[in-house]
Amino acid sequence: MAVVITGSRYCGACGHSQTDDDVPETTYRIKQLKQVGLFFGIHLLLCCLINFVDYFDDLFWLAIFDATLALVNITFVAINWQVVKTYLKWPDFSLQKLSLYLGIALILSMFTHYTITWLNETLFDKSINYYYAFAHLKYGKILLILTVAVSPALSEELGFRAYLINALLKIVDLKQAIFISAALFSLIHMSIISLYWLLPFSIFLAYIFIKEKTMWYGVFIHFAFNLVTCLFDISSDSLIDNLLIK
Repeated sequence: MAVVITGSRYCGACGHSQTDDDVPETTYRIKQLKQVGLFFGIHLLLCCLINFVDYFDDLFWLAIFDATLALVNITFVAINWQVVKTYLKWPDFSLQKLSLYLGIALILSMFTHYTITWLNETLFDKSINYYYAFAHLKYGKILLILTVAVSPALSEELGFRAYLINALLKIVDLKQAIFISAALFSLIHMSIISLYWLLPFSIFLAYIFIKEKTMWYGVFIHFAFNLVTCLFDISSDSLIDNLLIK
């Protein structure tokens, strides 16, 4: 996008005659682009710290970072409240539609669980179980579900759908907003091997958000998807414990 220079009668890139309205519109888009960049930059920085700095590799810091990211998402929503508030409503709730979306989420989650487990064991000779970090805690199962399923479903849908898509729509067209938001959402998860499912899942969530004009179907889809992962990890850990006892 070429920057329109105040006082110039013609665009410096294409030579097209520019009107007085072009300058404020371009300035507004640049402002929105900076805001989106700040939003993503904060998320990227915090996700890099929690994933790559050993000092932050414990449950205490995980809780601090999750709370910080949630606060960031709420802040950007508040700044853009007049646009975002419409998507926090659920005027045309449909139990049938919700059941369909939840069914799709469950199928996708089971497919993802088995394929990512196979890839990790085949390529890296390792298995990943989120419950291991919570198993020693008194309410470990509940904390796992709150941390992995409930919190991301609310916070990430608020930030990456309700705020980010609406912000991008002020800069790019609808299809570009869907794909850019999905790409940025996938990148903050810091897992190259997971891109094969993260990107399509993110596009699906963005599409549902646009189609239904509410973030709540996405919240329940996101929650159901992550909940299945939690249940698989809990059941896997229990099975290992039983085998060790025997």
